[in-house]
Amino acid sequence: MEFTKFFTGHGGARKGAGRKAVLVDGKTRVGHRRRGELKERNPLHVTMRLEKGLPTLREWGELDVVRDVLQGVAERVEEFRVVHYCVLSNHLHLLVEVGDGERRSCREALMSGMTSFAVRLARGLNRLWGRTGRVLADRYDAEVLDSPTRVRWALRYVLKNAKKHGARLGRSLLDLFSSEVWFDGFVESLDPEMSRKLHLERKAAEEQVGANPCAAARTWYLKGCGWKRAGKLSVFDSPAHGRGAAARSARSGSPGEPSRQGLPPEAVPV
Repeated sequence: MEFTKFFTGHGGARKGAGRKAVLVDGKTRVGHRRRGELKERNPLHVTMRLEKGLPTLREWGELDVVRDVLQGVAERVEEFRVVHYCVLSNHLHLLVEVGDGERRSCREALMSGMTSFAVRLARGLNRLWGRTGRVLADRYDAEVLDSPTRVRWALRYVLKNAKKHGARLGRSLLDLFSSEVWFDGFVESLDPEMSRKLHLERKAAEEQVGANPCAAARTWYLKGCGWKRAGKLSVFDSPAHGRGAAARSARSGSPGEPSRQGLPPEAVPV
């Protein structure tokens, strides 16, 4: 009878139960929650962070490793495509597309592609640094981009992230450690003088870092005019701070991030 006094519930959620948050450089680890619904038409913004105390990724040798990984994963996992990337000192940003194939669903393609990417990256960097052990601090963080506003925000955030972190680009307009070198959607491309300058920078960048290692986009949001319905992108843009900026903009319809989903194609900025 005394035993029943201490166990009067019927199971279920309990206060204090579950995986505890662990801080890494002041940031909470990515929770093991189920990710949002994945659909072939929606790109994803993926973030991967390194363990504390490792060398910077913004060196030419480290960039070569990342580029080799991008090319290797593209050849191995057909339904997984890295369309854009940005390499920072201790983390990477990726814009990813996944597709339903004969063998894999979108979720399985994402898991397979990111596992292959993480393993190849860790092995390549450890080989370069002459060490062994863990390289990535946590599981990757993936955000589903399901509107033109979110995709445009993610494009600007990924391509111009070096500016957000104060990286020195010298006199260059383009960051050689990101895929903005090959991005042809900047509004300055319509200006003959700026278009010529960007072309010369791209040509010089390819001579220094090589050809574009990313896969070609296939979704309407990235390949078509999808993201353009939310506004233009400039080579002089600086990304907004925080992941919530896209969601807040989509909800509020602020002037800085107008939603143009209802406009006809001829009204979409080129």
